[in-house]
Amino acid sequence: MKPFLLLPGLLALVAITAPAAAQTTINFSSLETVLANPMGMNDKMTALWTGWATQVYEYNMPFIELKNDSNAPFAVETFRMSIGDENYGFSNVFFRKEETNSYPFTANGEYALTGFSTPDIEFATGIEDGGDTLLVDFSARGGLQPGEVVRFQVDIDRDTDVGGMKLFADYPSVFFTPNGGADTTGNSVIKMSYVGTSQTTSTTLPNYSMSDATTGFLTTPRPYSVMQPIDVFPDVPVGFPEIPEPTAGMLAALATATVVARRKA
Repeated sequence: MKPFLLLPGLLALVAITAPAAAQTTINFSSLETVLANPMGMNDKMTALWTGWATQVYEYNMPFIELKNDSNAPFAVETFRMSIGDENYGFSNVFFRKEETNSYPFTANGEYALTGFSTPDIEFATGIEDGGDTLLVDFSARGGLQPGEVVRFQVDIDRDTDVGGMKLFADYPSVFFTPNGGADTTGNSVIKMSYVGTSQTTSTTLPNYSMSDATTGFLTTPRPYSVMQPIDVFPDVPVGFPEIPEPTAGMLAALATATVVARRKA
């Protein structure tokens, strides 16, 4: 029997054509401190004792955390997010921000404000589709690199006050349907592009389960003495299209071009 031995060069070529995993994850919360330190009890207790009106404003101006968890060199170039409920849109006003726990970091005309916990991650912002889509562009810094995390704050505004639209709409009811079962029609859609590729990826936000206490407090004032937990909607995965498996033709070409050594049985 005379087995064929692949030379190291061919092994390297085959390795290059193997699929490479890439993924980003997205988290949401009304407080950046909770996103940045989810196990920090001091931050959680501060959030619990925040007054009702302040929490209503904070749920209207949530923070988004984007993590590039790729184990391959895929840098996120652009991040786009649709509003979900198109009676609302993304704004750069951040009305009543000075009355929230993020008051030290004022609005500056951008549609997404860099979080205090990720000050070195710079980006450009904009809106599309008349404010129904948020754009966060990392291209000037070469993309959001594997292993990097960015947190930024967004603002939700109603398109009109006709029909009882909320002045301070909470992000769960705008981005997805709390306790809405499996139907994700009308939920926010996340789309991303990657540096140096022509491929994009997207996902529709699922519906999260929220406690009755949380959904109720967003519309009904509560006494200051009643603690209200802060929801965090964790780790929404957005996968990147894998590098294709080598085709039969590619493998045949590699085999033809490969020098093999034969060993006598």
